[in-house]
Amino acid sequence: MTPLNNLKSPFCCYVAKSIPLAFDESMSYYEMICAFKNYLENTIIPAINNNNDAVTNLDNQFKELSNLFDELNEYVNNYFDNLDVQKEINIKLDEMASSGKFDSLLLPIINEYTENLNNIVNEQNKKINYNTCSKMNEIRKQQYDKYNIIDVPFEINDFLKQFKIYQSNDKQNYNVSYNINKYKNKNGNTYYLSPNGNDNNPGSNEQPWKSFRKIRNSANDGDTIIIKSGIYYQTDLPASNEPFSKSINIIGENNVFIVGGVALEWSKNQNYNNVYQATRTNVKRVIDARDKENNKYSELKLVDTIEDVSNTINSYTIVDNILYVNNGDIVNNDNIFVTLSFGYDTMSIIPDNTTGNNLNFYMENLNIIGNAGAGLYIANNTKKTPSVYIINCNFLFCGSVASLKNSISVMGANVFLLNCEAKFSLHDGFAYDALNGITTKAIEINCIGSNNGLNDDSNNGSTAHNGSKVIRINGKYFNNNGMNVADTHKNTESLNINCIAFDSRALNTTAKYDFASLSGGTKMYLYNCYSKCSDSDCNLLAY
Repeated sequence: MTPLNNLKSPFCCYVAKSIPLAFDESMSYYEMICAFKNYLENTIIPAINNNNDAVTNLDNQFKELSNLFDELNEYVNNYFDNLDVQKEINIKLDEMASSGKFDSLLLPIINEYTENLNNIVNEQNKKINYNTCSKMNEIRKQQYDKYNIIDVPFEINDFLKQFKIYQSNDKQNYNVSYNINKYKNKNGNTYYLSPNGNDNNPGSNEQPWKSFRKIRNSANDGDTIIIKSGIYYQTDLPASNEPFSKSINIIGENNVFIVGGVALEWSKNQNYNNVYQATRTNVKRVIDARDKENNKYSELKLVDTIEDVSNTINSYTIVDNILYVNNGDIVNNDNIFVTLSFGYDTMSIIPDNTTGNNLNFYMENLNIIGNAGAGLYIANNTKKTPSVYIINCNFLFCGSVASLKNSISVMGANVFLLNCEAKFSLHDGFAYDALNGITTKAIEINCIGSNNGLNDDSNNGSTAHNGSKVIRINGKYFNNNGMNVADTHKNTESLNINCIAFDSRALNTTAKYDFASLSGGTKMYLYNCYSKCSDSDCNLLAY
């Protein structure tokens, strides 16, 4: 808009003063026009110009208001998409708690509930016969009083003294006190192991390690390693000269199988549809593990030819370094375990001299299956005696006759075994001996030693040697190729309570004993034990 004061007035050019002049008070035309001109210039035009600035101002303000409206509209439309509901709820809850509104809302409900609960309790209290409760407590006390602590009939060390054995007055029932949590190592880190892990991982639950070798090399005193379910092979184990030497806990989650062999590449034989094959040398034993979760296994029979394998379910043979197997089912690494004729102890525990304390080792829920060495080898190092606690572990198809290795070999150490099984070893099941002038002290509770040994009549379910002190409680020892329980050598002593031994597989009747004390100076104490020989009344042998 062009300001009016910039325009030239037309009245200056064309309006002339009228003649004659007016002599009254009225204005002439010229004077009136001049006054009107002055009114326009001094009043109307400035007012219009000022209003023009106001209009421009108003236009700018309108545009700004429009922009603000657009921003507000966008915020409202996107509010719930960007809203942190939990944060808003927490803020509101905090405000309600601070203001006391929570109390006003909840207290009436809580008071009503408490009153109803008290009424119910009071009604039940009226129905209780406290004379009956007193009688029940008295019965419990009488039952407790029926048990007396048994004094072990030979000298034992502090390790064995921590386990109190109770005998009922009628000598028919026995209990033993122990505290598993007390035996675990404390104040360390927790790591995880998985068959699908990687030893370069940090060892967390999400990124676990893979091998027992990594545990041996990286775990420190007090640490706990959780072993995830699955199958671990000989390649995952430490080397023969690398025993576990730290005070750690190794605990299996569930269904952990440590196999003294390797994973094979199986394929179906082209000529026999029921025969599977894999390349493998140095095969020692082939094990059907289809029911391994229930701790049920069977060993396949060695036959002569591939045709024999095809005709015989649960058999195998080896031709030109090819292993042929027929288990009546699909063969894979999950249901067939192949152990090797060479190797070393599956796990060994020996303290070193780098720490001041004796080694305290805890292991639980592990299944150790097959190796040319022992399933577990425990020994001292002349200066330190390890104490090893073994809970719910199975040692199966281990050992060899040539090396006299067993399911479990304990050499001059302290060992606690609870709910463990030593079965199908090529030598002994549980075997205790002395080393470096230190004798073994061991206690077995609810353990099974069965089906151990070959045909040489000298293999036992449990055996103690050279001054070992052993306590066996509620044990079962049977079907071993020799005396089921046999202790020998001077100063060897054992206390056997509520144990059962039967059905020795020894061929010679001179070895077909269930409980045997084999040499002068050996003492075997039997409390409420049961024995039944397979074909003769030769239950007990003592010199």
